[in-house]
Amino acid sequence: MVLNLPKGLQHFMEDTGAEEGVVICRIEGEYPLSEKVKAEGLKEFLNKLKSPSIKSSK
Repeated sequence: MVLNLPKGLQHFMEDTGAEEGVVICRIEGEYPLSEKVKAEGLKEFLNKLKSPSIKSSK
């Protein structure tokens, strides 16, 4: 299922060169919203931030 994302989000991603986007929602798990954007639950998102596989950009 692909949804029409708000133009503001599309412009932001284009302007910043973002390769992917995440919308944090009150859900469990994650679901694709478009080719480059997914909806993800807060718990899952925070667990990914704590994961050592995510490299810092510093």
